[in-house]
Amino acid sequence: MNTCKATPLLPNDNQHKVLALEVLAQHICDKTLSHIDHTASEHGATKILLKIQESNSLPLLSNGYQIEATIPKYYNKEDAIYVAKFLETQRQIEPQGEVYDDVLDQVIASTDRRSNEEQNISLARQANSADARNIAKLFANNRAAYSNKQHDEAAVMANISAKHIYFVIEYLNNIVAVVHIKLDKSTHSAFIQELVVANFVKNQRMATTLVDFALMQLRHTNTTKIHCHCLSGDYAMNKVMARHEFNFGGRLANQLVIKDQFQSVNIWSKHLNAAN
Repeated sequence: MNTCKATPLLPNDNQHKVLALEVLAQHICDKTLSHIDHTASEHGATKILLKIQESNSLPLLSNGYQIEATIPKYYNKEDAIYVAKFLETQRQIEPQGEVYDDVLDQVIASTDRRSNEEQNISLARQANSADARNIAKLFANNRAAYSNKQHDEAAVMANISAKHIYFVIEYLNNIVAVVHIKLDKSTHSAFIQELVVANFVKNQRMATTLVDFALMQLRHTNTTKIHCHCLSGDYAMNKVMARHEFNFGGRLANQLVIKDQFQSVNIWSKHLNAAN
């Protein structure tokens, strides 16, 4: 029997007018696609984004979907494919498309090799439940644009209890940078859900130090790959991913609605091993 499991990819998808799901099945049938279309219509979505196994891509491509991004070997030896269907023509048009292209070109052109400069990872540490209030305070003052998750103290505590990982940098007894990582044991993968640096210390070096520390710690687990979503127009965060030799996997066009404007999202991924 062909079972199908659908998991939401994006909280508050009503705000973004997108139905975003990870769909796992031996075969995605027409009935499943019809149900997805109906659900999107019910919620007023103007875009459907599905994260699927590569082996399921052909049926979707013949049903109006198009490939937007990939994560190599995400499902063991099989690629993860992000496919999208636009339910309104206007949703497909990126007003800032040329800007996004320029940002990516500049990021790649200026990141030929990793700097030999050592980062002071001694500043970073893994957070615990006692840090929940300060983490929530940082998120409240410096909202992570991509996820729009709830980040009050209770939510952070719940995430830590659910084995999410927060790595932080502390300065003068205040947490000034945090990366929030969710682990997926079934795929041995890690997802950077948020990477936030306080506005008054915002710079690439702080974020770079935190990602350095996170990658070092994850290599001591059974995590074999990590991926991240960055706003396509955010030069600093995309540069951080490129500096750490993440691979650019594609762009999710007009994935979010932020301040009543569409924003696209870049997909970055990296395979981890002890030699990297």
